[in-house]
Amino acid sequence: MQKRLNEIGNINNLNKYTEVLLKSILFEGINKEEINSMINCLDPRICTYKKNEYIALAGDRYIGVGILVNGSASISKEKFSGSRIIMKIIEPGELFGEIIAFSNEVN
Repeated sequence: MQKRLNEIGNINNLNKYTEVLLKSILFEGINKEEINSMINCLDPRICTYKKNEYIALAGDRYIGVGILVNGSASISKEKFSGSRIIMKIIEPGELFGEIIAFSNEVN
């Protein structure tokens, strides 16, 4: 499920996300009020995923960097044989999608 943050409309939800973003390296050195202003300008999407559901697969169209705000997610790579290697487990406040953002392989 995907929503724009402005569709949620509750200031408590905004504060909940701001607290997580304060922990993110992307917002390091930025205070809570500045993050709230940035959220209003950036119009971020809030996506919800079920357990074991993929956020993205290799070859998918790149849509941007994400920040995990709740739960945990694994970043894995599938081998040609079909087995999967878990490269990292991310927690709230951590980025994902940043590697493809700075590579030459962006779709």
